[in-house]
Amino acid sequence: MTASEPARCTVAEHEANVASALAPVLAARTPGPSFTAWPTLTAPLVARVHAPGFEASAMDGFAVRAAEVLAAPPGTAFAAQAPVFAEVQEPQVLEVGRVAPIMTGAPLPVGADAVVPIELTNAAEAPRGAALDRVEFTAAALERLYVGRHVRSRGEEYSAGDELLPAGTTLRAAGLALAVSAGADVSRDWPEALAAWLHEVRGGAAPRVGILVTGAELVPLPRGEVTPTTPGFGGVFESNSTMLSALVAGEGLLPDALHVSDDRAECERALLELARRNDVVLTTGGASQGAAEVVRDCLEEGRLPHPRVGTSTFVRVAMQPGSPQGLGALDVLGVANRPVPVVHLPGTPIGAFVGFDRFVRPSLDRWRSAWGAAGLAVSGALAGAQPGQGDLLAESEWRGDGPRLRATYRGPDIEARRGSQQIYRGVASAVPGEPGRLEVRQAHGAHLLGLARANCLFDCPVGSDALVAGSRVGLRWLP
Repeated sequence: MTASEPARCTVAEHEANVASALAPVLAARTPGPSFTAWPTLTAPLVARVHAPGFEASAMDGFAVRAAEVLAAPPGTAFAAQAPVFAEVQEPQVLEVGRVAPIMTGAPLPVGADAVVPIELTNAAEAPRGAALDRVEFTAAALERLYVGRHVRSRGEEYSAGDELLPAGTTLRAAGLALAVSAGADVSRDWPEALAAWLHEVRGGAAPRVGILVTGAELVPLPRGEVTPTTPGFGGVFESNSTMLSALVAGEGLLPDALHVSDDRAECERALLELARRNDVVLTTGGASQGAAEVVRDCLEEGRLPHPRVGTSTFVRVAMQPGSPQGLGALDVLGVANRPVPVVHLPGTPIGAFVGFDRFVRPSLDRWRSAWGAAGLAVSGALAGAQPGQGDLLAESEWRGDGPRLRATYRGPDIEARRGSQQIYRGVASAVPGEPGRLEVRQAHGAHLLGLARANCLFDCPVGSDALVAGSRVGLRWLP
């Protein structure tokens, strides 16, 4: 672990820590009815913007000209210019002979063509956020550097005018988030339906969940616009609050979402506000390794000035996507008259979704099961497959934590990262002529698009070099 890097842990370790933090809150509450009024597309979902809308960094690190760095003698220290943050802005230019600190999701400066991750530079040994005048790259960084490295090209996920989902698709959490991020106001009935459901169930004893979405690059989607709008250069439409509200409501919990920029004082006020009126708080973004990580600045133990609203520990979980995670407590008594646990999720929609699925949802599954509440049913599209048959686990297992099912992977070989659990978006179906047996393929499309087209998440076994056709994988249905 380097000076700027959080501690590392396994998926099982972090899930156990989150479960321990949530158990007292859930024990004092009872499940309520789940939200079920999901909207259905009456026409195809068509993107109104590119995703991303600009060349963007896929990592916290340094924007470089690859040829310039590779041509320099080993050990060359490059001068650092002003950092590039993830926010709406004017295009910046990378000066010749310099490198630019850059945050995940920030627009690549004009002239840059690659990004070197922070952990492959001397900045990894410096305190997070420390300004470096000179940046040196490790031998490993040079070996892995090429034009386009860790860069998301404009329109890489989809382009304006692309048909993303067909008519008739029911929009749940991932689909609703995709519609918002694509600038398509097809989900206009969702806020009203959610508000009506909350009005009906708010008097019950279901847990209340605060959701704090952070990021200066996140722009609210204008509602009812006749002509397409864009979020501006460096900006993206904010979809995490929609997605997490849908995930929470789908579990029968009461969502309460806010969005703030990357201002520390604003973030602290929002954390306190959410803690006072909720049982649990979830955050997205601001918890990685970049120079501007507002949630870590507010809550990380040891940060100066001393945290005023609570203390959290931030970790890098051995999984992809969704490695940056965190857990802590806010120093204010919530509605249950106890300190409020706070679970920190990544800022990317796919990372936030996977983090919720892996670390929050298992606790909710066990809690609902203990109360005799309905678990997640097996899809009726699976040709009559029922729990306990073939690849399907016993009901007591698939309603608990961990993989719900086993399936056989069908598809091209995928290189895996050893020591890290690789999580893929998949489409599972019954094996023709073999009742109760499942096979799974990767969903078509990157990032949020692939998630919206999927019906499950599946895992590559830890320690595997590759996922090959015929591999046995663990599978969980999407909520």
